[in-house]
Amino acid sequence: MLAEVPAAKNTKFVTNMNHTISTISIIGCGWLGLPLAKLLMDSGYRVRGSTTTAEKVPLLRDAGIDAYLVEAGTDQLLLHNGLLNADLLLINIPPGNKSGLGSLYAARVQSLLDQAAQAGIGQVIMTSSTGVYPDACRHFDEQESSEPDTPGGINIRQAELAAQNFPGTATIVRCGGLFGPGRDPARFFAGKTGLPDGQAPVNMLSLQDAVNFICQLIRKQTFGGVYNACSPSHPAKQDYYRYAALRAGLALPEFREEAKKWKVVHANRAANELNFHFSPLEGFAPDRLSEKNT
Repeated sequence: MLAEVPAAKNTKFVTNMNHTISTISIIGCGWLGLPLAKLLMDSGYRVRGSTTTAEKVPLLRDAGIDAYLVEAGTDQLLLHNGLLNADLLLINIPPGNKSGLGSLYAARVQSLLDQAAQAGIGQVIMTSSTGVYPDACRHFDEQESSEPDTPGGINIRQAELAAQNFPGTATIVRCGGLFGPGRDPARFFAGKTGLPDGQAPVNMLSLQDAVNFICQLIRKQTFGGVYNACSPSHPAKQDYYRYAALRAGLALPEFREEAKKWKVVHANRAANELNFHFSPLEGFAPDRLSEKNT
């Protein structure tokens, strides 16, 4: 079991700071980081960004991003000094659980935090996952402790704990299951059979909502602590993925009529502190409890 850091004692909440955020470095300008960088630039921020692919550097620079190459594959991610010349460092690197590098994730995040602290960067945002909440058959909001019950969730939570000990102010954004261009949920389970937990609710987040929320968080400078980022719609897994497959003209997945492992994640802080409301999933109404909580 992970050692939980009590939010009330170890979290620094900073709202409407006098210090102006003008330059932002995004570590990981990929599927989420690139559209976020573009929106931030449209909002007047100067954006620096990294990629682990040499071929992407000129593409990022063509988009107006001060781009730098970061070498991956180790537990230390060494940043160019240009990336450390920023007011805010946004850590948006994949945990690597699917590629077998998940055990290195916390060390990678720690190396980025150490470099940010040494460079005098006061603000860090880390994109995380609602996977840090266990499938404990209950509802979770930001006030709940997170004790993940999967190896991937444990890897991510270890990185969160490192961020919570950052000497400046760290903000953690726990994203639901991300979908959008290039990540069509219709293709996640199309044609598969015997899938478990068909009645378990889903916790999803569109790319557009993720980008808009992080940008608004930076604009309003409501930094510190944990924000859940998740749609208020929580349909049953079988209903959501069968609907997506039907719309895409793909073979419908078949699920078992059960809900042995599930959770429902609520994004209360986004609504209460930023007046930001995540979008319902297409074809599904918001969960009534989600509407009540916000």
